[in-house]
Amino acid sequence: MNKENAITLYSFSRNLGMSSSNIFLPFFLIEKNMIGLTGVFFSSIALITFLFGPLSGLLSDRYGRKCLMLAGALIYGIAALFFAAAIFYDSFVVFIGGTSLMNFSFILSEPSVSAGLAEAIPEEKRGSGIGRFQTIAESTLVAGPLIGGMAISTSLNMFVLFFIITFLVSIIALINIDEKQERNQPTYTIKNMISFLISKKNIFTYSALTSLAASLFPVVLFIALFGKHLTPFIGGALISLFLAINLVLNIPSGVLSDRYGCVPVLMTAAVLGIIAPIPLVLSTKLPFFVISLILFGACMGFFEVAFQTFIAKKIDSSRLAFTYSSMSMVGDLVRIPIPLVVIVLFQNNQVLVWSILVCVCWVIPSMLLNRWDNDSVSSPPHE
Repeated sequence: MNKENAITLYSFSRNLGMSSSNIFLPFFLIEKNMIGLTGVFFSSIALITFLFGPLSGLLSDRYGRKCLMLAGALIYGIAALFFAAAIFYDSFVVFIGGTSLMNFSFILSEPSVSAGLAEAIPEEKRGSGIGRFQTIAESTLVAGPLIGGMAISTSLNMFVLFFIITFLVSIIALINIDEKQERNQPTYTIKNMISFLISKKNIFTYSALTSLAASLFPVVLFIALFGKHLTPFIGGALISLFLAINLVLNIPSGVLSDRYGCVPVLMTAAVLGIIAPIPLVLSTKLPFFVISLILFGACMGFFEVAFQTFIAKKIDSSRLAFTYSSMSMVGDLVRIPIPLVVIVLFQNNQVLVWSILVCVCWVIPSMLLNRWDNDSVSSPPHE
């Protein structure tokens, strides 16, 4: 098993376990009459990501990809034990501890997954490789909740067993990564790390604005749907439609990025992002909502793979994991205030106003993308 396949199997098994646990949270909170804590729970996840993301990237660049992925897998295994204890002892505190550990395991290993995958794929095939990986890894978003729901319906013991199996598969996958391909990276001072981030400020600005645009679009959808009554079946079908469009376009996005470059694909994603709210401006009836959702799914399908490939080609491998984790932190930073903004400004429930905000957040970075593409690939000087 080569390194690319090993990382893909590791990520698939880990993501499958994490996504299946999402189905367990609502049942547990409802049973404990603690449904009001849901918002606090998800906010804590964003906070953990924000605080520990860059650190995990630094550790990955310093000690190697396999080391951090193995640490993430071990913490995932401990989280599975917490879930088992929470089920058998009926403890909400233990359950929260297990869920927090599981999310921390993801944060700890994800920069290593992204960087290790980019390093394992030849540059001329990097886009298609990342697209293939994204398709496989993100399929767990569909399969995970289904498997988790079936396991819970059968037996809670079966649910715990499922976690144990995914843990063992992830460990087996990591064993197949050749350690000779791993290399320690030189140490950098804080000053040099800050200088590196400043030198890439244009790319980070692009990441922040596009993350904001992607986060604001659901606000447009929410306002458009406000006061309407959708059945759970239609709601689930719409979410599945978005995921399907996203998954289908991952591989074409990578292939096009390899053939024509990342910038044209990112520009295509921006155009789709700009026009996605337009159907909702015209009408908030269900057919227009579906068209808008399809456009947004296509936008994200093109964008995610192309941007990850763009970073992999622009950043030296010695700082790749740190860059990925820092960009994730930037995304969380711009998304954290959005719920507050919506609460404060919700009295302005005009779809047009929010749609304009989405368009602006796509237009500004896209206008400067070609210039930013000329940034030289660099890393901070060695100490």
